Amino acid sequence: MTGICALVITLAATYFESIRGSWSAWLVNTLDKLGLVRKPSQLRITEVYPINFWSMNDEIAIQRSLIFGLMLACFAMVVSVHSKYKASTSLYSGSGFICGSLAFATYKPMLGIACMVIGCVILIFIQHKARQ
Repeated sequence: MTGICALVITLAATYFESIRGSWSAWLVNTLDKLGLVRKPSQLRITEVYPINFWSMNDEIAIQRSLIFGLMLACFAMVVSVHSKYKASTSLYSGSGFICGSLAFATYKPMLGIACMVIGCVILIFIQHKARQ
C-alpha cells in the first residue's frame, strides 16, 4: 500500500507541476473554493515577512507532496528488501519495490532505473547468502 500511495502522490505532483505554469495559483484557488485553505484578504496592507514553514503556494505544495511521495517510495523499497531478507512468504514485497521504483521513475527516469538495478543487485546478494 505504501508503494501504491507513493506512486499516486508522485504522479499527481508531477502532473500538477506540468500544468502549474499555465494556471497560476490554480491549486490554491481550488482549495480555497472548497474551503480547505484561506487566502489572505486583498484589502489589507502588503507586508514583507520571511517565509515560514506554514506558508503555502502552488510551488511549495507541489514540492512538499513530491518529497512526501519520494519518502514513501524509499520506505516501500526498504520494507520490501527487509521482508525479502527476513524470508517473508508474502507475494506483495516485490510489488512494493516495483511501485517505489516507478515513483522514482516518474520524478526522474534515470533515478528509477538506478533504483531497479540497485534493488536487483541487493536481491541477488540476499538470494546468494540464503543459499549458503
